[in-house]
Amino acid sequence: MLSADPQDAFRAPARDDLPTANFFFYADDIERTYEELSAKGVEFPAKPVKQPWGWWSMFLDSEGNRFALQQR
Repeated sequence: MLSADPQDAFRAPARDDLPTANFFFYADDIERTYEELSAKGVEFPAKPVKQPWGWWSMFLDSEGNRFALQQR
């Protein structure tokens, strides 16, 4: 389907494995924060994972926006 918005030609395609927000939330203990937020109903597409640069995960808000969560 083609978009009527000419600016769409300049936008990078959306990726489900990346946040949609341009900022990170930080936690002192990401695994504990993941457990606490999950227990309260916050949706995480995947559990926190360790990357070469540190621990991180993503969570969704009620509108489906993805936010990054990184350990300090």
